[in-house]
Amino acid sequence: MEKNFARKVSTIEIEVKVENGRGYTNLKAYKACRLIPLDKNPGVRPFGVGEVLRRIVGKVILSVIKPEVMSSARKLQLCAGPAVGCEAAVHAI
Repeated sequence: MEKNFARKVSTIEIEVKVENGRGYTNLKAYKACRLIPLDKNPGVRPFGVGEVLRRIVGKVILSVIKPEVMSSARKLQLCAGPAVGCEAAVHAI
């Protein structure tokens, strides 16, 4: 069920990109978040809180494409999911 849902969402995103021709401008509502000001001395720091649906969709898509991300990022990002990636980073120094 997760894979089917992720494919549907990916298809929708691809269709929006192709139809629009300018990228993600039609997905502004999907990517939007609520900004909450946090008091930091000195000043204020904005803290973005994403919508629940966006977070669920993102996690489902990532669960489906995780092997592809791991294989393509393995040489650049040692902490992108491979086992003992942090240890490999320490030994590489």
